[in-house]
Amino acid sequence: MATIVACGILEGEVRKVVEGLDIDVAVLPGKLHLNPDMLKERLVKELEGTTDDCVVVVYGNCFEGIDDVCREHGAVRVGCETCYEMVAGDLFSQLLKEEPGTYFLLPRFCDQFENLTEALHLEEEKETYFKHYVRCVFLDTGTGSGEGCLEIARRLGLSYERMVVGTDILEDLLRKVLEQCM
Repeated sequence: MATIVACGILEGEVRKVVEGLDIDVAVLPGKLHLNPDMLKERLVKELEGTTDDCVVVVYGNCFEGIDDVCREHGAVRVGCETCYEMVAGDLFSQLLKEEPGTYFLLPRFCDQFENLTEALHLEEEKETYFKHYVRCVFLDTGTGSGEGCLEIARRLGLSYERMVVGTDILEDLLRKVLEQCM
């Protein structure tokens, strides 16, 4: 049996990809990204509590040393720098080359935006955090409505684009990693 430890921002995508397979999915809250040390601590705790031979970590390079943590606990991390790259693949880099000031959103991020950003005091600090951004791209994976994404872009003063990316890239990445460790 295999276990996937995933970021809460990608929960819908991961669950869609492994639906019907004999794989446990453990999800850590997306809000942990606000404190990388706490994210590391929670990931270590989750990995220590997993007894499966095949453990896959679905996180980008979200804290320094994440690959070392995975190796120390016998887990394999999906080899992408960000969750956006996990669903959009090369399109992510193309969009950044086209416009370096691109802010990306995923369905679950849109749904939890208020909760994930409340500690940032976004309304008061918007000019500081978003002064270099000019557009917002919603990477539509088909796992949520993304209803709030347009409003988020408006609040941040950014132009808005929706790109349908689906979950095929994440599915391919997970298949390759699972084949490695099973």
